[in-house]
Amino acid sequence: MRRYGLRGLSPYVSALLLALIVLVAGSMVLIYAISAIDVEYQRISRELIETELVMKQALAVAASYIDAGNGVVRVFAATGEYPVELLGVYVNDTLVECTVYVDGAWNSLPTRIPPYTIAVVECPVGSASSATVRLVYEGGEAETIAYRV
Repeated sequence: MRRYGLRGLSPYVSALLLALIVLVAGSMVLIYAISAIDVEYQRISRELIETELVMKQALAVAASYIDAGNGVVRVFAATGEYPVELLGVYVNDTLVECTVYVDGAWNSLPTRIPPYTIAVVECPVGSASSATVRLVYEGGEAETIAYRV
């Protein structure tokens, strides 16, 4: 059986089609890789910004004393240029339930202290004559010793 009128593609056209298919497939892989790298770059940038904010948190103890009248320790803590997330308070190495007076209201922990603010941390200590108080926040710790007055 002879087939008449059937003709194949020339080698030049087939090479051109193959090159076109390879270019399209390569372009798709390149676009996918660039988008994956961009997503990862944005995630890393976001994490770096969050870490930078945490590392810039600063909390300094201005004063502390134990109120002899009601058996509570009061710590006056000042923040710096960035807000501070106060997470917990340890009195004599024991985690204690404390309240924080900031922005005209008493708050429970954890609480956010705005920049350039003095917060009053109040914790029960009973009849102790002195207490080591450690304020734990996202950027680190601040420690002080309070005495009964």
